[in-house]
Amino acid sequence: MKSIQCCFRMFFALCALSLFVVGCETTRSGGKGDSSAVLSAASRLHDEQISKLTFQVNQLKEDRASLARKVSVLSNRVAKLESRLVLVSRETAALNSKIASESAARKREDDLLLKRVAENVASAVNASRPVKRSVSRPSSSGEFYEYVVEPGATLIAIAKAYKVSVSEIKKANKLKGDAIRAGQKLLIPKKR
Repeated sequence: MKSIQCCFRMFFALCALSLFVVGCETTRSGGKGDSSAVLSAASRLHDEQISKLTFQVNQLKEDRASLARKVSVLSNRVAKLESRLVLVSRETAALNSKIASESAARKREDDLLLKRVAENVASAVNASRPVKRSVSRPSSSGEFYEYVVEPGATLIAIAKAYKVSVSEIKKANKLKGDAIRAGQKLLIPKKR
């Protein structure tokens, strides 16, 4: 808009200058027939300048329209990006909330799992201790402890735990070899 105003100011300044020149020429020539030739030349000069200024004004109008279209396109893009930003912000908040609730749930599950593991470990430790029940075996004389074989247990380890010999355990359970299996029940002779 300022460019158009500048063009019009320049146009009016040129018009004023031309009229001044024409006036000066008329005065010098004494107002004779030369004034029409000077007027004609000044008129042509004005017409050329008007034509140039009109072209410049039209160029500026086209530039302004092009820039207005670009601004409109960019404004639309900004509006779309702002709406996307709002959606992303909402989704981020929802995801943060979901992460927090899942973390709390996972912590509860971990605590529960830890509790179960502790119970299983305590149970395994208690199961590996000698059972202090007295059992009478009909085929042998004396009292016995009942022991359930744990995974990885051996006759040597069991014998050491109960402070008896491997042969006494084999004899009490009528074992012919050293092979035992997890879950198998063994009678361990009590020491007197």
